[in-house]
Amino acid sequence: MEEYYKNEFSIQGLFERIFTGSYPDPLVHGVDRNLYYASYIQTYLERDLHQIENVQDLSLFQDLLELLAGRTGNLLNMSELSKQMGVGQTTIKRWISILENSRIVYLLRPYSKNINKRIIKSPKVYFYDTGLASYLLK
Repeated sequence: MEEYYKNEFSIQGLFERIFTGSYPDPLVHGVDRNLYYASYIQTYLERDLHQIENVQDLSLFQDLLELLAGRTGNLLNMSELSKQMGVGQTTIKRWISILENSRIVYLLRPYSKNINKRIIKSPKVYFYDTGLASYLLK
């Protein structure tokens, strides 16, 4: 962000930063963000994902990415995602674990003084990069 820092502040500039994200190519070097994120997702799905784990149906995995982008900041309901996508809940858990381990999404666990509530309650899902989430939402 230091490379990109600008002294000006405006609502339009803030939204532009959110849509552009924080990867250096679209942010600093001016690469077309749609082209960049399309290539990023294709590379992630076709190459990186196969190195992490052999996911059979890449189109379903991409559907999960898009569904999660639409749920950014909301409680993660794996059973609802499972029903909507027509895959098992264990598959959804495994795929979200892959996304967490590859730093695409993170799950924000709820805070409570009661440790049992912290473990049992549903986390919220967030993308590390706002540009990727906004691209997935088109």
